[in-house]
Amino acid sequence: MSNVREDAQATLTKNLEILKKHPELRIEIYGYADTQGKPGYNKNLSGKRAANVKSYLSKNGLSNKQIIKTVGKGATDLLNNCTKGEDCGKEENEMNRRAELIIFKK
Repeated sequence: MSNVREDAQATLTKNLEILKKHPELRIEIYGYADTQGKPGYNKNLSGKRAANVKSYLSKNGLSNKQIIKTVGKGATDLLNNCTKGEDCGKEENEMNRRAELIIFKK
C-alpha cells in the first residue's frame, strides 16, 4: 500500500515515465503543508510527504541517483491566501498540502 494518494500517483507515474526514459535528468522533491498545524508539526509532515513521493518513485523503478534531495518546507510557499487564522475551506487548505518535483538536467 502506498502513502501517496491515488490522484497523485497518476501524476507521479507520468513523471516517472519521462524520468526513466531520461536518466540524465535529476529531481529535487519538496513537500509542503497547510497552515492548520503548528510550525514544527507542519515541517515534519511536509518532510514525510516528500519522503513518501521519493519512496513511491523508487519502488516504481526510478534510480536513486536521479533523486538529489527531499526537503520538507512546512507551510511555506502557499498557493493561496490560506494563512494562519484565515477562514479557508477544505479544498483551499488541501491545495497547500502537496509535493513538488523540480526537474533539471545533470
